Amino acid sequence: MTDKIRSGESNRSRCFHSPMTSVTCTAPPAGRCWRSDDATRSHRLSPTRRKIQGSSLWCGVLVPLVYFGAQVAAAPFHPDYSFLVNSASQLGSDASTLPALLNGGAILSGVLGLLSAYGIGTGLQAAGAKPWFAWLCAACSVSVGAAAIWAGLHPMPDPQHDPGALGIGMFLGPLALIAAFWNVRDGRAMRGYLWFTLVAFAALVPVMSGITLVDLNRYGGLMQRIAALVLYLPPAVTAWWLMRVGVQPSTRH
Repeated sequence: MTDKIRSGESNRSRCFHSPMTSVTCTAPPAGRCWRSDDATRSHRLSPTRRKIQGSSLWCGVLVPLVYFGAQVAAAPFHPDYSFLVNSASQLGSDASTLPALLNGGAILSGVLGLLSAYGIGTGLQAAGAKPWFAWLCAACSVSVGAAAIWAGLHPMPDPQHDPGALGIGMFLGPLALIAAFWNVRDGRAMRGYLWFTLVAFAALVPVMSGITLVDLNRYGGLMQRIAALVLYLPPAVTAWWLMRVGVQPSTRH
C-alpha cells in the first residue's frame, strides 16, 4: 500500500506548471502530462509578440521626449519667445520662421502615442490589470496621439487648432491608469506616483482656469508646461515600468 502511494506521488511530481506552458495531468497513477494546443501556439509566437510589445512601449517612452524636445529645438526660430509667457503652440504659428519644426514634432509625438497603445494595453493586462481598464488606458493613448496629430496639422492661427473632445484621453488617462494599476501586483510605487499626478492635476485646474492669484499673462507658458508634464508623463512612465518588469503577455497564462 505504501509503495502505491509513493508511486502516485512520484507520478504527480512529474507534472508541473511553468509560466511558459499550460500543463494538465491525469489522475494518478498514470501521471501523464501534456501541453494544450493554445499554450504551444502562444509559446511559438511569443518572440514576435514580445518584440512588437517592446517596440510599442519604447514609442510610449519617447512621446514626452519628442514633445518637449521639439519645443526646445523650435524656440530659437521664434523671435522673442519666452517659455514662461508663451504657449508651445505659438512655436508652430506663422510668427515662427520655421514652424514646421514644432508642428512636425507634434505629429511625430502623436504617431508615437498611437503606436504605444498596443504595448500599454497588452502590458497592463499581462501585469494583472483588468482587461477593460488596460484597454481604456490604451484608448487614452490613442486619443492623446490623435489630438497631437490634429494640432500639428492645424497650426496656429488656424481656428481648428484645438482638437477639442478628440484629446479627452489626456485628462482621463491618470484616472484610467490608477484603475488599471489597482490590481497589479508589485505596482505600489506606480500607484503612489499616479495618485500624486492626479492630485497635481486637480491643483492645476483652478490655476489654469485663471481663478487663482497666478498671473497667466506672465506665467501662462510655464503653467502649460507643468500641466503637460503632469498629463504627458504618466503613460510614458507606465511604458517604462512595464519594460522594467518585463511583462510578456504572449506567454502568460
